[in-house]
Amino acid sequence: MSHNVSLLIFVQFRLSNAPVSANDVWVVIWTAIVSELWRHRNNAIFNGDVVNVLELFAFVQSKARLWVIVKSHSCFSHFLTGTLTL
Repeated sequence: MSHNVSLLIFVQFRLSNAPVSANDVWVVIWTAIVSELWRHRNNAIFNGDVVNVLELFAFVQSKARLWVIVKSHSCFSHFLTGTLTL
């Protein structure tokens, strides 16, 4: 996938008619998901690691929560406190 295509996908990941703060949260979530998927992919390909879906989800959730807390210094952190049930 070319850089231009990824940028277009990223730009499209905005909620229309939503406040800027809500879009900021969604962008953080999208970025956390993509970065952790990429990191886990690289570990699987280059280090022979086995991808654990629950571990991947936990890393995404932790990264997104931390980024939102640092960026907003507000009550957005409660938005990301859910748990995964399969």
